[in-house]
Amino acid sequence: QAFTQVYPQKLWDKTIGGYYLDQSSFSKIKTTKDGNLLFIGSAVGPGGNLSTASNGGWDYWFFKMDTLGNLLWEAGFGGSNDDEGRDFLELKDGGFILVGSSFSPLGGDKTEFSRGGEDFWIVRIDSSRNILWDKTFGGITQDRCHAVIQTPDAGFMVVGHVKSPLGFDVSEPNFGSNNNDDFWVIRIDSLGNKIWDKRYGWDGAERCNTILSMSDGNYLLIGWTGSAFAGGHISLLGKSVNDFWVLKIDSQGNKIWDKRYGSEFSGQNYENYSALNTPDGGFIFMGQSTGDAGNDKTENSRGLEDFWILKCDSLGNKLWDKTLGGDNTEFPGTIIDSGNGSYIVCGSTKSSISGEKTQTNWSNGIYDYWAVKISNTGTKIWDVRFGGTGIDACLSATSIDNGKYILYGNSYSDISGDKTENNWNLNPGSNPNGDLWLVAFSEPPLGYENMGDSKGGLDVFPNPFRETLEVGAEWSGAGKVQLELYDITGRKVFESDYTISTPFFNKEIELGFLPAGVYSLTLVTASEKRTRLVVKR
Repeated sequence: QAFTQVYPQKLWDKTIGGYYLDQSSFSKIKTTKDGNLLFIGSAVGPGGNLSTASNGGWDYWFFKMDTLGNLLWEAGFGGSNDDEGRDFLELKDGGFILVGSSFSPLGGDKTEFSRGGEDFWIVRIDSSRNILWDKTFGGITQDRCHAVIQTPDAGFMVVGHVKSPLGFDVSEPNFGSNNNDDFWVIRIDSLGNKIWDKRYGWDGAERCNTILSMSDGNYLLIGWTGSAFAGGHISLLGKSVNDFWVLKIDSQGNKIWDKRYGSEFSGQNYENYSALNTPDGGFIFMGQSTGDAGNDKTENSRGLEDFWILKCDSLGNKLWDKTLGGDNTEFPGTIIDSGNGSYIVCGSTKSSISGEKTQTNWSNGIYDYWAVKISNTGTKIWDVRFGGTGIDACLSATSIDNGKYILYGNSYSDISGDKTENNWNLNPGSNPNGDLWLVAFSEPPLGYENMGDSKGGLDVFPNPFRETLEVGAEWSGAGKVQLELYDITGRKVFESDYTISTPFFNKEIELGFLPAGVYSLTLVTASEKRTRLVVKR
């Protein structure tokens, strides 16, 4: 990079787990109504931070923590085999609903028999963590649950993917003859009774990872598809080996429309576990991509696998996309709203300093946590990595107050790098078992100008700059845009004209030829003019 970035500041980190392998398998962390933290994972107790014995294998493990990293309570729920907690909701009555996948038969906290290899398992608890009811849904093979939302009737929709054929709780057969995964949605009432279930897909593999409730009372299912041809619920031909797939349904599960998004034809676009509603009625989501520019992707791959972020309108039309990564592999976690129209995206990185990555990892070629702030047009504002000398994989994030954030995932690192606590381990000095790891950090210190805090309707990064300046803006429409730069005497020192086909302008300009000083940056369209000051070092 041609500039020195001032990095976000780590506030604290906390290791949570027992004496055995504990993990966050695409599990969520969220901020509570009372300003604390809730997160779910999969753990084996007792020992370490875990006060009770598991029922067998992994159990859902649910935690409440304050924003200083003090654990307030923890509770485990499970059967005699592995149960992986992935998502949860805090409910109006003070209780919670927990969802994930279960390999357990009837027994322990599980009151219904296993349908097959892996089932959806839904647990409702009260404010004191007592189980009110639990429900198992699935077929004879593997069916995996990833997310839950509440419906207006106080019921719920749970989503994931189904491999099972028709039978047990699966009311529709597989598409095609390959018994691949399909999207699966189950709607239940407030007591967990099934109202309906629907599967969506075609003859390839389709995996649904998240659901959004839209302002019009309908729902978006977001995941990916490996189907090469149109058919079933898929209306468009494949663009890449795998494409992101978004399906809009009504409250009864009827399809309204679907969209697929791909890169050049050999790209793999998948692992999209996070999405957000946006104020304009549209949505933004992120996933992983190996593809270069082509079709819906406007930027080449930075390395092996990158974050790929897409912003869409309410009809699923792409407004902009952004690729973030370095020279190796990035694995995506979640995207969250950071205020002022900007976003934090998080995940894991193996890359050296390259692409958008500006810090080395603590061990070369080993995953560290990675967080990137982007503007409302996708322009990068800053990035930061956290980790130790082992594998550290970030899967989720949440915001707290005053520009502070929490990253959550798995760590195999003992004390090293940014990690201040050893993993819980029955055999100290041996390779640590994985534990859950939380990192709290704040925005860069005062004096560093965050581009996301737009001035004059213009986003710039970095500011001050040395060689290149990235400029972003959102307009009321497409058309011609003129960019001008003036020195303090009013002399024009740079000018360039652009024609844009969307309301989003995002360009990187080379200004290394200019002397150090203060300049006035102006963007002009047919209907308006925007100006702000920038500093050349």
